[in-house]
Amino acid sequence: MMTFYIVILTILQLLTSGEEKVVIWDVLGESTLEIKGNTNVNSFNCLSKEYKGKDKLRETTVDGTNYWDGAIKVPAEGFDCFNKMMTKDFKETIKANEFPLIEMEFVKMKKSESQSNLLSGEGIVTLANVSKRVDLTCELEEVGNGVRKLVGIKKFLFSDFGIDPPKKFLGTIRVKNELEVEFSILISVAD
Repeated sequence: MMTFYIVILTILQLLTSGEEKVVIWDVLGESTLEIKGNTNVNSFNCLSKEYKGKDKLRETTVDGTNYWDGAIKVPAEGFDCFNKMMTKDFKETIKANEFPLIEMEFVKMKKSESQSNLLSGEGIVTLANVSKRVDLTCELEEVGNGVRKLVGIKKFLFSDFGIDPPKKFLGTIRVKNELEVEFSILISVAD
C-alpha cells in the first residue's frame, strides 16, 4: 500500500512540475522616475510629474524561480527640473517633442535566491529613440495594502543615447555626460 502512495505522489509531482504561475501587476500613477546630473557649476534633478500609470508588469514563477517582465513608458514632456530654463533645456536635449516617451523595459528580472527582495537581470532603456541594454538590480519592497515598490538606481551617459550634453552661455556652463536615473515604481495586483 505504501508503494501505491509513493507512485501516486511521484506522478502528481511530475504532472505539476514546470507549472507556470503568472501574476499581472498594475503600475500606479504615483510611480516616479528622476534623472540627476551635474554641470561644471552645480547639480540638477528632473522629476517625472505627468506619469499616469496604466502600464503592466508580469511576475512569472516556474519551478520556484521568479521572473519579472514588462515596460514602463514615461512622457518625456512630463519632466520638471525645478528651474524653468533648465526644464526647457532638458526637454530639448532629450528631444521630447520628437520622441514623446522614455521607456524602461524589464527583461526577465530574476528574484535573488539569497535575498528575496532583490531582482536582477537585463533592462532596456529607450531615450530619444535610442535603446540601450543594461544590467539592472532593484529592490522589491512591501508598502502595504497590497502595494509593492520596485526601487533602483542606474548610471548612464548622454552619449549612450547619441545625445550631446548641452552647453549654455557660449560654453561657459556645460552639462557633464554622466546621468543617474532613479526609479520608484509602485505596483498592485491587477483586477
